[in-house]
Amino acid sequence: MTPFDHIPYYRLFPWLHLFRAIGLAFSFRQFLIAGGAICALWIGHAMVESIYVDQTPMVILGWTLPGWNAEAFGTSQSRAELTAVILRPWDDVLRSSTAAWVPRDTLAHRLKAVFICAWSFAMWSIFGIALCRLAARRFTRQEEGSFRKAVQFGLSRSMQGIVAPALPAIAAIAVMLPTVLIAVSGNIPVIGSTLVTVLSPVILLCSLIAAALLIAVVVGWPLMLAAIGTDDCDGFGGLSRSYSLWTGRPWYFAWCLIVAAVVGTVVVLLANVLAQWAVYLATLVVMFGMGEVAPAFAISRTIHVLIVLLFKAYCISFFWTSATIIYALLRQSVDGMPLDAMASDRDERPARDPLPVVGMPAMGDAPIREAGI
Repeated sequence: MTPFDHIPYYRLFPWLHLFRAIGLAFSFRQFLIAGGAICALWIGHAMVESIYVDQTPMVILGWTLPGWNAEAFGTSQSRAELTAVILRPWDDVLRSSTAAWVPRDTLAHRLKAVFICAWSFAMWSIFGIALCRLAARRFTRQEEGSFRKAVQFGLSRSMQGIVAPALPAIAAIAVMLPTVLIAVSGNIPVIGSTLVTVLSPVILLCSLIAAALLIAVVVGWPLMLAAIGTDDCDGFGGLSRSYSLWTGRPWYFAWCLIVAAVVGTVVVLLANVLAQWAVYLATLVVMFGMGEVAPAFAISRTIHVLIVLLFKAYCISFFWTSATIIYALLRQSVDGMPLDAMASDRDERPARDPLPVVGMPAMGDAPIREAGI
C-alpha cells in the first residue's frame, strides 16, 4: 500500500465531486422526468407557434442536434452547438426572455417570446425541482429516490420555483419604471431634452441596479431550484440562499462552473459519438434485414428519434445534477453544511409526540374514589 492511498482527495478538493455527476445523471427515473420536460416544452412551443404564425419563427427549443445529418457532422458550427447543448435549460429561458425585449420587433413576436419564457419557467420549475430532488437523494444518501414522490415534490413546489426568480425580476422592472417616465418626459417641448440630460445620472443608477438584479436571476436560477429541491425551502429562501452562496464565494463558484462545463462538454462529445454509432449500426442492421423499403426507413427513423431523446434526457439530467452538486459544494464552503445534508420528505419525518396532559387527567374507565376513602 502506497502513501497515496491515504490521501483524502474529496476532502482536499471537494470540487472533484462534480465528476460524480456523470454517473449520478445516468438514472432511469431522471430520464423519465427529463423526457416529460422535453414533451411539456414541445407542447408549449407547438401551441404558441399555432397561435402566432409569422414569417420569422423563433428557434427557442432548438433541440435538433448537429452531427445527426451527414452533411452537418464535423463542421465547426456543429461542434460549437454540440458543446452548448448541455446548457439547454438555461438557454431555453434566456433566449426567450431576451427575445421579448428586442428593439423594433413585432408585437406578435414579443408576445410569443413572453409566452415561451413564462412556459419555460413554469415547466422547469416543476421538472427541474423534481430532478434536483432525485439528484440530491443520490448524491447525499447514495440511494434511488421514488419517481412518484419526486414528481409530486416538483408539482407541490413549482410555485416556489417561479417565485424565486420572479422576485428580483419584478424588482428590476420596478426600478426601471422611473427611467421610463424620465424618457417619456423627453418629448416635452423646449425643456424635454434638457430634463432628460439633467436626470441621466438617475437613469444610469437605476440601470445598474436593475442589471445587478437580472444578473442575480440569470446566474443563480439553477441554484434556486437546487436549493428548493435539496433543502425544501420556499421561494424567498431559494432566492436568498442562492444569492448568498454564489456571492459569498464567487471565485469558487466560477471554478465549479468551469469544471462542470468541461466535464459536461467531454461527456456530451463522447455521448454524441456513441449515439451516432448506435444509430448507424441499428440502421445498418434494419436495412440489411429488410432491404431499402419504406417500413425499414420508418423503423430506422424511430430508432433515431429514440436515441436522440435519450441523448437529450441525459443532457438535462446532467445539467440539474451538476447544479445540485454545485449548490451542495457552495453550501459546505459558505455555511459549513455537510455535503450529505438534505431535507427529508414529509412522510419520512418522525411524528411528533403528543402534548403532555395538563390539568385534570382523563377519567376513562378508572374507578372513582370518593372523598375521604
